[in-house]
Amino acid sequence: MENAQLRGELDQVRVELTGLRAEMSRLGVLSAIELEQHRVRLSREIADLTAKGEAEKAELDRHLRGLRQQIVVTEETALLQEAGVYRYRHPLSDAVTYQSQLSRLQDQIKAMTRKDGGAVKAATGWTVNGSAAEGRAMVRDFSKLMLRAYNAEADNLVRG
Repeated sequence: MENAQLRGELDQVRVELTGLRAEMSRLGVLSAIELEQHRVRLSREIADLTAKGEAEKAELDRHLRGLRQQIVVTEETALLQEAGVYRYRHPLSDAVTYQSQLSRLQDQIKAMTRKDGGAVKAATGWTVNGSAAEGRAMVRDFSKLMLRAYNAEADNLVRG
């Protein structure tokens, strides 16, 4: 009798185990080995995507550096044009003896045109409607206007 009782209990455990396995399968529960394999595969994918992302970031950084260099050149040109300094072809540009002097002169003009470069001397303590900021803005605007007018006259004289 004891043997029959053990068989009955064993059959009951087998039925319960089969039911639990069916439930695990239905829920998508994986074994420890399957979980480890899945983790390894995901780790490899993460490493590959990270490497790809870093390579793309490096390429974008290189591209950004190039664009920033172009912006600096464009900003400098815009600032010079704002002051009336344009890149023009001088009649002596082809003369080898004058090329270095013309280049030095253009560099000097660029340096003087920048803020506090010495091309324009203006009052610093000016106020407008009691505002020092508005005064500085007005002085800056008039300084640009005067420098632009001067450069236009100088350009006309050189060309004439």
